[in-house]
Amino acid sequence: MGGAITIAGGFFFVMLLLFELVSGEENPYLDIATFILAPGLVMLGLAMFALSTWLQMRAARREGRKVRFNLSIDMSDPLYVRNLWVFLGLSAVFLVIAGYSGTRAFETMESVVFCGEACHAVMEPQYTTYQHSPHARVACVDCHIGPGAGFW
Repeated sequence: MGGAITIAGGFFFVMLLLFELVSGEENPYLDIATFILAPGLVMLGLAMFALSTWLQMRAARREGRKVRFNLSIDMSDPLYVRNLWVFLGLSAVFLVIAGYSGTRAFETMESVVFCGEACHAVMEPQYTTYQHSPHARVACVDCHIGPGAGFW
C-alpha cells in the first residue's frame, strides 16, 4: 500500500507540475496541490512502507525467527552494479524533487496571490484595495510575518 501511495503521489506531482508549466499563470490552489499535497502523499507512502517493514520484522522476531540484513557489496556483479546505479539515480531524483518542492511550497506561501486568494479569501475587499494601492509593491509577508524562513 505504501509503495502504491508513493507512486501515485509521484505521478500526481509530475502531472500537476506539467499542468502548471503549461498554464503559465499563478494559481495558489494549484501550487498547494503540486508542492504540498503531492509530495506529502509521497512521504506518507514512504512512511507507510517503512512502518510495514518494521512491523513485519517485529512480528518475525516475536515468532522466534532470526531477522538479519546481510549487506554485501559485489562490484563485480553487473546486475548488482546496474541496480545500485538505478537506486542512486532514483534517490538523486527524489532529493532534487523534494528540495524543489519544498522551495516552491515556501515561495508559494510567501506570495501575495496566496495571501490574497487562498489564505484570506474572506478578505477580498482588502486584497482588491491592496492591489490598487501604493502597498502593491510590497509583499504581504514583508510587513505581516517577515520574509524568509527565519520568520516562520
